[in-house]
Amino acid sequence: MSYPAWNDPLLAVSHEPRRRALYRLLQSWYREHVLDVAPGVDGSGRPIGSLLAAEAVRGNTDLNFIDPAVGTYAADRIPEVVRAAGALDEHRLRHNMLSSQPLCFNIFGVLRPQPALRDVLAELFRLDIDTVESVECEWAPDKKDHLGDRTAFDAFAVYRSKAGQRGFVAIETKYTEPFSPKAYDPPIYTEVTERCGLFREGAAGALRGGMTNQLWRMSLLAASVIEKGGFDLGCIAVLALADDSRAAAAISGLREQLIDPDPFLHSVSYEQLVEAAGRHPELSSWANGFNRRYLDLSVLEPQRAEPRADPVTGGSGRRAHRGAIPRADQSRPPPSVGPPGSQRSGGTGIGRSD
Repeated sequence: MSYPAWNDPLLAVSHEPRRRALYRLLQSWYREHVLDVAPGVDGSGRPIGSLLAAEAVRGNTDLNFIDPAVGTYAADRIPEVVRAAGALDEHRLRHNMLSSQPLCFNIFGVLRPQPALRDVLAELFRLDIDTVESVECEWAPDKKDHLGDRTAFDAFAVYRSKAGQRGFVAIETKYTEPFSPKAYDPPIYTEVTERCGLFREGAAGALRGGMTNQLWRMSLLAASVIEKGGFDLGCIAVLALADDSRAAAAISGLREQLIDPDPFLHSVSYEQLVEAAGRHPELSSWANGFNRRYLDLSVLEPQRAEPRADPVTGGSGRRAHRGAIPRADQSRPPPSVGPPGSQRSGGTGIGRSD
């Protein structure tokens, strides 16, 4: 059985933004050259380069993870989130290489037990951290005690400051997908906005639109957790690619409506995260692996696929190279999001595509 080469246009998604297509192509390259498995198919049966073949995942359920520690953590975390009626989609987590859900697990599933995570979080978010108490992916408090909806954090890190204060960082991860454009606006959102003391007058009206709605909900949940969750302080952070202008616009919109945004709202790129983690010898292997999987577009150079055996079926076949692939613009580095720990949002580039 044969299947198309990683850069075959048959595996692309038509009419999607060029930037998303490039990162989808990176995942297709990684699937073929690193994982050595066939592409999966979407709901209509069409092969997509950034999906993992169902047969391959049945043979190795942790195929979408960059380290065995992630699979161990996911096996424990998935049933916890399901019991809590959380939003985790296990099929997406295990099959979709482009999704930010496995990306989040590929960060914190590895870093959460590492002592050096304290220094990385303190540097990137400019926090006074003595100890990191816990880190969980797909975390949300009991909704009946807070916003009454399904708003959740992609990751949630709890720490103690050197002064003994209990704090948290609530994290949203984006890869190529935008913030959800759907505008939710139940009365409790305005109530929390006006009560918590974080927002300027009239902020609810400014933030309920599609561009900022998801980030507004995230900030409201964080404010509620500070108030009712036994925390002395807390902040929210967006992790995304350095050149993501859509995420930058959403963050800038929220920032404009905060009375004092710097202690509460943080934006950090994956490039900054990899750089900070790479300075710790015990995290350098993870940093290199994450960079290879998600960031390094230099591999997207025109090349001809070699004849290879189908790694799923064992049969032989030739993946046909069908024309030149789109190339990333390597003439200049991506726009900076500022020095590590910058809470600046306006003018920065930081990003759900299936």
